[in-house]
Amino acid sequence: MKKLNYYKPQIDGLRALAVLSVIFYHLDLELFGTKIFEGGFIGVDIFFVISGYLITRIISNDLDQGKFKFSTFYKRRVRRILPALVLVKIITIPFFIYFYLPLELKNISLQILYSLGFLSNFYFWKLEKDYSLEGLDSPFLHTWSLSVEEQFYIIFPLTLVLLKRKFAAYLIPIFIILIIGNLFVSNFLSKHFPTFSFYMIIGRLWEFFLGSITFLVEKKNYNKKIDTSLSLFFSIIGLLLILSSLFFFKQSWSHPSLVTLLPLMGTILVLYFCDKRNFISSFLSFRPLVGIGLLSYSLYLWHFPILSLMNLASTNKIINFFEVKFLLITFFMSTVSYFIVEKKLRKKSTKFRNVFFFVTGISILILVTNFIIVKNNGIILKKNELLDNIKKVTTVDEKCKFNKSVNNFINDLKFYEQISYCKSKYGKAVLIVGDSHGRDMFNIFAKFSNQQFIIGLNQGGCRPGLKDCIYQNALKFIKNNKNLIQKLIFTHRGAFFLTEKSEKHNNSKWRLPVDEAQFNKTINYVEKLNKIYPLIFLGPHIEPGIVLNSIAIDDLVNKKLEKEYSHNINFDMEEVDKILEDKLKSLNIEYISKIKLIDFNFYNDFVVDGKLTFYDTDHFTDKGHEYFGKKILKHEKLNF
Repeated sequence: MKKLNYYKPQIDGLRALAVLSVIFYHLDLELFGTKIFEGGFIGVDIFFVISGYLITRIISNDLDQGKFKFSTFYKRRVRRILPALVLVKIITIPFFIYFYLPLELKNISLQILYSLGFLSNFYFWKLEKDYSLEGLDSPFLHTWSLSVEEQFYIIFPLTLVLLKRKFAAYLIPIFIILIIGNLFVSNFLSKHFPTFSFYMIIGRLWEFFLGSITFLVEKKNYNKKIDTSLSLFFSIIGLLLILSSLFFFKQSWSHPSLVTLLPLMGTILVLYFCDKRNFISSFLSFRPLVGIGLLSYSLYLWHFPILSLMNLASTNKIINFFEVKFLLITFFMSTVSYFIVEKKLRKKSTKFRNVFFFVTGISILILVTNFIIVKNNGIILKKNELLDNIKKVTTVDEKCKFNKSVNNFINDLKFYEQISYCKSKYGKAVLIVGDSHGRDMFNIFAKFSNQQFIIGLNQGGCRPGLKDCIYQNALKFIKNNKNLIQKLIFTHRGAFFLTEKSEKHNNSKWRLPVDEAQFNKTINYVEKLNKIYPLIFLGPHIEPGIVLNSIAIDDLVNKKLEKEYSHNINFDMEEVDKILEDKLKSLNIEYISKIKLIDFNFYNDFVVDGKLTFYDTDHFTDKGHEYFGKKILKHEKLNF
């Protein structure tokens, strides 16, 4: 049987489009105030389809020639994936140690360890981490996709071998059934368990299978002539589906889901029909584009750690030409990495023993380094005493003082047993509903109030209107358990009431005017909540907007506050506070201004008794809980 192992430069051109779309998506670029490449995340899905196509081609060709070996297959995977991956990690680790503070450094080390085992998708699913700017504190967030690919490489070869041996004549129908079945599973999971579907291979298998069936159909029809005009037509349709998705897809859409099928159908049309010479084929075979495609793996590996480090190093300073600098550094490191390591170690002339020793040696160094970091809670380069109180932020977790931060708490039987016990012992509970700022308030009440029974329903990044957010189930819970509540408090981050501006690399991106849509969603939610049980709306606080790293710490110690940082304090919260107060008073909803209670002064309140009161742009340290909490709890309606 004829071997289909010819090189298609169009595939590298397609890889180039995929990796560039991902990079530009992560840069969060805007044009005339509108996000471009908002659908750039589908670049990863395109990679999955290409992987399915190429892996099926490799295995199928080897099986047809009677020379397929699992050991040979996995040696190829090791050559292709591991050298560049461990290189990126070993080079970037010293920068993380220098720039990041203990808590963040420990988390990064865990990311690195999980990604070495190709389990980082599980890690980030558990954290419910997304690609917002806040996700830049996870420099290896992008490795979730590598984990999914490697998990596919583990299960797929054996699956294909068995199918070829037992059901060779029915391969295409079997893959059609698998694609349809898994697509509907993925669509269901994306609606009900979006984070799980996004990170887990069960939500992505159909994408790989699309690539597989493309090759199988191509192989079956290899000797059949395809009309040139028909080939051109479908190639154009395919490329248009991909490009339109890059520009018009919305991050808020369920993904992966049925709508994801559009760009992926475009991908398989290009893979199948772009073999013929036409202007689409010529475009994708354009040498600079092919060159980027050859670098695509290195580019993908390097871009997110570099973006994270540059964003951190630029703390609170608006950087001119940020994107240009980022792209230059990323392409330089990727090119060096590709030619010195990736390309060299992929050659058959390079003995696998040498590849094995290279990967193993660096991996051991990475493992030891990051094990030490985790073991020491991230304290490696202790710069000064200010680090002591931010190495760990304590969240209260007691029998009758606890916080629920996941949406499925409403179906947790142990949760209801717990609240039943606490009610019988202490009476009614103080219930605090909100986002991560709500969690700060929960900690303040749990640590410093006289209340013995306190429940927090607080999910980081949560806002009314978001899918898979704790607020909807909180509403149901309160409606069904009104007799449980002594006091109901609602609060969430003030920045979410503001408009997200385009100063991407300046941490004060949330500015006036008020985001009316989000404001109204919050007010509508609070009205619904208040009708069920009268609440106290605890307003926002001033956000200093400092990303704390070694640079920031040094500046704080050296009193370089005004020059470098003070411009980043978000005093727009004061206007939000006034608007909220007026609106809620008109609705007869109790409002307490946290801004007035705290009366924040950056120079006096950011460092208190030699300890930081914030551990990042807007969240309190343990010292912050104590210092600001005492001010908040002095209010007569909160001192109950």
